[in-house]
Amino acid sequence: LWFLLRMGTLDCRLNSRYSLSKVIHRDTEVRDMPRYHSANTSGGSCSIQAWLRTMLAVVVLCLFTGSEGWGQEKRLLIGTSSPTRLALLMELLTREALAPAGWDIEVRTLPGERSLQSANEGIIDGDGVRVDGLSARYRNLIKVPVAYYNVEMSAFTRDPNLVVKEWKDLQQPLRVGYLIGWKIYETNVTGSNVTKVSTIEALFKMLGAGRIDVALLQKLDGLAMLHQLDIRDGRVIDPPLAVMPHFLYLNARHQALVPVIAAELAKMKKDGRWAAAVAKVMEF
Repeated sequence: LWFLLRMGTLDCRLNSRYSLSKVIHRDTEVRDMPRYHSANTSGGSCSIQAWLRTMLAVVVLCLFTGSEGWGQEKRLLIGTSSPTRLALLMELLTREALAPAGWDIEVRTLPGERSLQSANEGIIDGDGVRVDGLSARYRNLIKVPVAYYNVEMSAFTRDPNLVVKEWKDLQQPLRVGYLIGWKIYETNVTGSNVTKVSTIEALFKMLGAGRIDVALLQKLDGLAMLHQLDIRDGRVIDPPLAVMPHFLYLNARHQALVPVIAAELAKMKKDGRWAAAVAKVMEF
């Protein structure tokens, strides 16, 4: 690029200082003599040449600076199905894991299936956090092999005497509610009086108003919502119905970042940073 720009400058200087022109006198005598061009006579061709070379330099620069080129910020756009504390934990841990490599992330809330499809198609860079095994269905998604959190799939109720030990206990006449698109509940909760809603707040408002007997959600966000809505007689039923490790998935074009994130997550679990992040997102 320097060479192209420099050549345009040198051409202009040479043409300005040493060009020959024919001078015609009254007696029609023609002779050649060296003279300097004025700004008006030299500026045309010289400035055009310089302009063309400058444009060529700009084109070459654009070709060399791709989507992750010189000076452009390296950022991953990660989809999540709901703005939960679990999603916040994913954001905190992933940002810290990628910082040494010069990357940042942005988390965007999308409907569950749309988020997965967008990550699989490369519209966004990844999706999380999710259960194991999704790469078999979404071929372009690569799992970061270190779990972000062992999610406790729990039941919440206001009934002090209700006992729920396994999925089959969630039968009629119990009125059960959970979030739209959560496959684990759709698979395991059958034959119940089921209500599906789109947000955690709506789910727990129904529980607080007595419109459902049981709200199904992962423990981390359920406890936070009981506190947020001040449902003082609400409680989580232990033990949880299932405990499932959840992972981040990246589009295959970012496969080089998978071992980077995995290695940093493993370090964080050993040096206490992971536990500190969990404690932070659990603050009410």
